[in-house]
Amino acid sequence: MALLEEMKGLARIPRSSFPFLTLYLNTRWDSEKQRERVRIFVKTKLKEFLASHESTNGAVRQSLEEDVEKLDNYVQGLVNREWDESSNGVAAFACAGQGVFTLVRSRVAFEEGFHCLDRPVLRPALRQARVGEPAVLCLVAGDSGRLLEFELGGVRREFSFRDEEFPGRHEQGGWSQARYQRHVEEHLSRNLKRLAEHLVKWVDERAIRRVLLSGPESDLSLFEPQLPKRVRQVVVGRLRIDPAAAPPAVEAEVQRALERARAQEDGQAVDEVLERAPGGGRGLTGAEAVAGAVGLGKVHVLYLDQGFREVGWACSGCGRLGVKMPLGCPACSAPVATVELGEEFVRGALAADGSVVVVEDHSGLRAEGGVAALLRYS
Repeated sequence: MALLEEMKGLARIPRSSFPFLTLYLNTRWDSEKQRERVRIFVKTKLKEFLASHESTNGAVRQSLEEDVEKLDNYVQGLVNREWDESSNGVAAFACAGQGVFTLVRSRVAFEEGFHCLDRPVLRPALRQARVGEPAVLCLVAGDSGRLLEFELGGVRREFSFRDEEFPGRHEQGGWSQARYQRHVEEHLSRNLKRLAEHLVKWVDERAIRRVLLSGPESDLSLFEPQLPKRVRQVVVGRLRIDPAAAPPAVEAEVQRALERARAQEDGQAVDEVLERAPGGGRGLTGAEAVAGAVGLGKVHVLYLDQGFREVGWACSGCGRLGVKMPLGCPACSAPVATVELGEEFVRGALAADGSVVVVEDHSGLRAEGGVAALLRYS
């Protein structure tokens, strides 16, 4: 299951009286010292957590002790190479009282952290989910073609071919210039068509939203017109990648290009929402307005400044959210609790099958309080 779908499932877990533990780890091991550092980090956090809940007893105590044991055992196995090590990041979500123990692995490293709330903490995984969205690099050449699909920071699948009969690979003695040129054009046309068909298949199969092209300008100028409009519209850049470059260098170049494309997309999307907001349509800005929309499940896309932190309230009954703390929920009169609105916005948007975009640097968004939303309906 994709990371974003995992997060949406976790976002729908209801509040509970049982503690819900969330652990994020960077498992990009550089050395044995890194492994030991992770082991000590987890051991220390779990020890501190148990000490802070020393007076807890009954079913709640049993739940948290089971969770601590499971997390400790898993991390020990990870450090000791007993489990799969192909991931650079691991997030663990545990609440024995609700029967939940979920591991989410990512090729993109997580920033380490340990949290205990009444539900899973999801905001730290947002950047990874965004960075990890599938994308395709298409390497175009007259005598060959190659596709690389990237997901969660690594290569998910690959397709390649090489035309061993391409003119010039072998002696073409006795051919007239015109006949030889037609022969070259036939091979070139066939190869570009084959690559285009495979690219279209991949884009359609997984609804790929970003494609990067690389190759000689002369080949690309012939290749792109063979793509249908829906595929040309998701081409977000052209690169100059050496076909002989090592995989890490190729991956790094692709990730830089995708980061630029995402930043441009996000900036344009936020601009559009800010333009819509004053008219009272599908765009909203500001914590109070967005809180109301999230509480009603109306948010289609949430745009959140990476530094957004604001205290607000959440209703224990109907789930409404707000900024200024009332005596009771204005909608159902149930008790309200103090919450960090950024995490609540993320959880609420995902639970309603919306999406979340963390924006790194947009002055317009910050001027509106660091949060905006595109609604499903006005």
